[in-house]
Amino acid sequence: MNRGLLTVGILVSLGGLLGLLNPALLGGIAGPRELVVAIGLVALFASMLLAHARYGRNRNRSAAPDVEHRQVARVPAPETEIDAFDQPRLSYRARRRAQKQGRNAVRELAIDVLVRYDGDSRTRAKERLDSGTWSSDPQAQAFFAPDAVEMPLSERLASIRAPDDVYRHRLNRAIAALSARIERGRTDG
Repeated sequence: MNRGLLTVGILVSLGGLLGLLNPALLGGIAGPRELVVAIGLVALFASMLLAHARYGRNRNRSAAPDVEHRQVARVPAPETEIDAFDQPRLSYRARRRAQKQGRNAVRELAIDVLVRYDGDSRTRAKERLDSGTWSSDPQAQAFFAPDAVEMPLSERLASIRAPDDVYRHRLNRAIAALSARIERGRTDG
């Protein structure tokens, strides 16, 4: 409630109380004295209710926040492990560490795919990934072996300007190439 309204209510109630105790004070007010006293009593009662509502609360009990003002907890998505580098609050080093972990996880998956669907040994699969000969897609090759693949100047500039975007693009292309190899292996076998 408004403090001004509370102050006016207290003043009017005090005036009514004084008029009740000493009716001679009400001599300058036109109208029946009983009406003025009744208004004073109503004002006194209203100010007491207002004061009780404002100051009569139990201070030991905490009030629960309104639903509209609660903060909703963020729930990580299932692909959080791979997308951890994409969170803006992570530092540069933390994003690079997350990218390295993601690249290692996809590398292990790629080795398993090459062993199972191409018939390579694990050593041969690692060599193909390191040399970039495992796929015909240069972006997919560059995900595992960026130095082994000759990229156009525009791609090299993009990797300097926005390394996270290039990482995500190459990751998607590598996963697409591995998925295509798996699908091809399922239809052949």
